[in-house]
Amino acid sequence: MNKNAVWVSFVLLVSVTALWFVVKGGHAFYNYVQLDVTTIAKVESFEVVELGTEQFALQVGYTYEYKGREYTGQNPLGSSFPNPWAAQKALEKRGELEEIPIWISSKHPTRSVLEKHFPAKRVLSALVLLGLVIYFVVLGLYTGGKDGRNIS
Repeated sequence: MNKNAVWVSFVLLVSVTALWFVVKGGHAFYNYVQLDVTTIAKVESFEVVELGTEQFALQVGYTYEYKGREYTGQNPLGSSFPNPWAAQKALEKRGELEEIPIWISSKHPTRSVLEKHFPAKRVLSALVLLGLVIYFVVLGLYTGGKDGRNIS
């Protein structure tokens, strides 16, 4: 391995960053895989909630039954809106829903979501950074044996 302190520090920094992304991407992928059952939930309430600065969403309160037990959940529906009036208008357009499909985890039925999205960005970022770490380690091993005088 290349013994240059700057190189080793750089590879270590990239490795720690890659590890962080792998953990976050792995956790997101695990949560995605856990949502393995779909069912129909009874809608209890709709409300406009503030997600952050200038971000509003429609929050749905619902109840569902799984293996003879009843569970409740609340999740945002669809994309966010720039102001509460736009969210309220979308709520009025949507009309009254009595039932809505949801995804739940068969191992932990209290976990439920309205929309199941694959965490493509997190998983792809983790894979790219992992490939980058492998590339830099191999490059360091390859150049570590060279003394710089004989290039061939």
